[in-house]
Amino acid sequence: MQNNINASKIGWTALILVSLSSFIIALDSTFMNVAITNLVVDLNTTVSAIQVIITVYALTMASLMLLGGKMQDVVGRKKAFLAGAAIYGVGTTVAALSINATMLLIGWSIL
Repeated sequence: MQNNINASKIGWTALILVSLSSFIIALDSTFMNVAITNLVVDLNTTVSAIQVIITVYALTMASLMLLGGKMQDVVGRKKAFLAGAAIYGVGTTVAALSINATMLLIGWSIL
C-alpha cells in the first residue's frame, strides 16, 4: 500500500513539472511577441530580425520534439528532462544578457 502512495506522489510531481515546463515555453513565446518593439529599440535591430528570431525559435522547438522523445528512450526521462532544462536555462541566460540580435538568436532560438 505504501509503495502505491509513493508512486502516486512521484507521478503527480512529474506531471506538475512537465506541465509547468510546457507552460513556461508557451509563456516565453508570448512574451517575445509582446516585446518586439522594446527588443528593436534595445538591440538596435529591425522588426524583421526579431520576427525571424521568433520563427527560428518555433521551428527549433518543433523540430527537436522528435529528437527529445527518442532521447528519452535512450538515456531515460529524468536525464533527458534535466539536460533539456539545463540547456534551456543557459539559453535563457544568454538571451537575457544579449546585446545584439545575433546573441538573442543564439540564446533564445537555438539553445
